[in-house]
Amino acid sequence: MTGTTVDAKAIYEKVDFDLAMRNLMGNHSSLAKISFKGVLLGSHPEWLSAFCEALAANSTCTELDLSSTSLTDSSLQKLVIQLSMGSAKQLQVVHLRDNPFTLSGETMLQGLQRLRPSLQIELAKETTTSIDGFVHNKMLVEGLT
Repeated sequence: MTGTTVDAKAIYEKVDFDLAMRNLMGNHSSLAKISFKGVLLGSHPEWLSAFCEALAANSTCTELDLSSTSLTDSSLQKLVIQLSMGSAKQLQVVHLRDNPFTLSGETMLQGLQRLRPSLQIELAKETTTSIDGFVHNKMLVEGLT
């Protein structure tokens, strides 16, 4: 096998994604909490699309951990749109800690909370359950508005 290189990191990332997706797609009543923590959804648009489709079909997940998933403003926008359109109505908690989105992303999440007030969104150690207006300085994000 000369000249063939294997990107072990990419393989491990894909396996982590596939395992988490299997839980989400399975619609198992025993898996109310599903974790994608550390799965780089924001770095792979095709993974994010597959994730959103699976989330729309899932009826058992009540808590979703998307911490450290590299969600940027543009990838977060896709998730917010999916959830604001009524997907995963049973979902009660979404963990979004340690992702690189900006104040614009936080504004999108606050808008989502206005549409789905029972959905808890965790951005840091505290849980965001009430909205006291929108984020300080609203900014237009090129390509998103």
